[in-house]
Amino acid sequence: MITRRRLLEGASAGAALAGMGKYAEAEDQLVRSYTVLSNNDAVFPMYRTLARHYLEDLYRKWGRPQDARRYAAANSSSAAAAQSLPVAARSPAP
Repeated sequence: MITRRRLLEGASAGAALAGMGKYAEAEDQLVRSYTVLSNNDAVFPMYRTLARHYLEDLYRKWGRPQDARRYAAANSSSAAAAQSLPVAARSPAP
C-alpha cells in the first residue's frame, strides 16, 4: 500500500532530481506522485498543490513552458477555489 508520506517523498525526490537537471527522471517521479495524489480525496489539498508547483517548476527549468502553464493554471484555479472556502475549511484541524 502506498501511503501519503511515500507519495510526498516521491514528489520531493522528483523536485530534487529537477534541481540537479535530471528532468526525465524528475518528471517520472512527479507525474506518478501527482496522479495518485490527484485521484485520492483523502489527501490534503496542499499536497496536491505542492506536487503541481513542483511540476510547474520542473517544466519551466526544462524549457517546456506550455506544460508549465498547464500546471500553473491548475494552481491558480485551486488557489481561487481555496480562497472562496470559509477559513475553517481551508486548514486542517489541529
